[in-house]
Amino acid sequence: FAGLWLFGFSINTLTLFGIVPYIMVVHASVPANSVQEFIALARAKPGQLRFASSGVAGTPHLCGEMLKVMARIDMLHVPYKGGAPAITDLMGGQIQVVFADLGLVRSHIAAGKLKGLAVTGASRSSAMPDLPTVAEAGVPGYAGGTWYGVLCPAGTPADIVARVSAEVRRGL
Repeated sequence: FAGLWLFGFSINTLTLFGIVPYIMVVHASVPANSVQEFIALARAKPGQLRFASSGVAGTPHLCGEMLKVMARIDMLHVPYKGGAPAITDLMGGQIQVVFADLGLVRSHIAAGKLKGLAVTGASRSSAMPDLPTVAEAGVPGYAGGTWYGVLCPAGTPADIVARVSAEVRRGL
């Protein structure tokens, strides 16, 4: 991520801790068992399917918007004040799809109340290895998730970057 622009500032990554993907999950009543079936459904019902997010411009919202653009589908975004209220309405059937943290939906998927269609990351999740990535499921190039790391301003002297990076890695 060297030379990354974030909110108008040029930054460099000292250490990347990890990238956390989301799960594309639908209500059990949604007549789609794969990403391709969901895309076909969305194309048949433009603007009628609702996807929830934990808030405007958060990563789950951007994952949904990216699917809309890359799959050329029209869904209505419904922002919530957090992931839990979005999952509550997904469970109640008011929302058809959410891009959610695995911890919020795993037990509901296991219970058959929700259907996990795919993982948003670039690779499958070790926690749910049977779920394909969105890219594997038919949307080439799709990859989204939240990444965590330590950043510094561009132009930080190389010796300081190297020392802080080494200390963070040692601490981990």
